Amino acid sequence: MIRTWADRGGPDLSRWFSTVLGEEAGCSDIVAPPSTPERTPLPLADGSPASDVPSQAALVMAAWTAAHTDHQKERPATAQLQLALPPRTHEDSSGPWRLRTVSCAEPDSFRLSTDAFRGAGPFVQVGKPTAACGFDLHRGALLAAARDGWSASVT
Repeated sequence: MIRTWADRGGPDLSRWFSTVLGEEAGCSDIVAPPSTPERTPLPLADGSPASDVPSQAALVMAAWTAAHTDHQKERPATAQLQLALPPRTHEDSSGPWRLRTVSCAEPDSFRLSTDAFRGAGPFVQVGKPTAACGFDLHRGALLAAARDGWSASVT
């Protein structure tokens, strides 16, 4: 049963189960920690690959809505992030930052602390934007993952 919960819960829950079982029960072999997914850059709005996607970002806005029933219609949970990203080229480091808004329906996980809003910090994207994909900002201050990927646009 524990393996099933860990498998269905995604990599964050699998890691948690593995850590807790290893430290508290001495049974770390029940749930193996998930392998590290491939890291891929977020594509630009025009669909072209962004080989110079920044390794830092600043969170401007974060929104999460729980799954609910509205006028007797089921509504899935949603998440939306607005990130400020540095200029695309390293030569123009003093240029204006740009905004990128990403959203998803039915996020697998969404964790946010106030530290995520402390300005520009380390930003990591794991997975592919159109498939299972997650974001990490300020080393865990913002963790958001979606099984079906995120929509992305530059504004």
